[in-house]
Amino acid sequence: MLIKVEYGAQARAAAGTASESLEVEPGCDLPALARQLAERHGQSLRGLLLDHEGRPRPSNIAVVGEAMVRWDEPRPLRDGEVVTILSPISGG
Repeated sequence: MLIKVEYGAQARAAAGTASESLEVEPGCDLPALARQLAERHGQSLRGLLLDHEGRPRPSNIAVVGEAMVRWDEPRPLRDGEVVTILSPISGG
């Protein structure tokens, strides 16, 4: 299946790209996608997306299509979906 991933804020800088298309296995869910992206982009994205146990950090926001989806929601992705990953923004 082909999934498009779009990155915002710090996730964009960590991935080194604003968006990419990624081939994933059928039945892939958000945690599996996060692990695949971390493997693909190395430590900078891994540290942002995953905790020390390899689970997605709940502070990041995942949007599938136009709906926010919790990282632990058991929802398989579908071919052609767009997943947007937004990391927390801080400032003053």
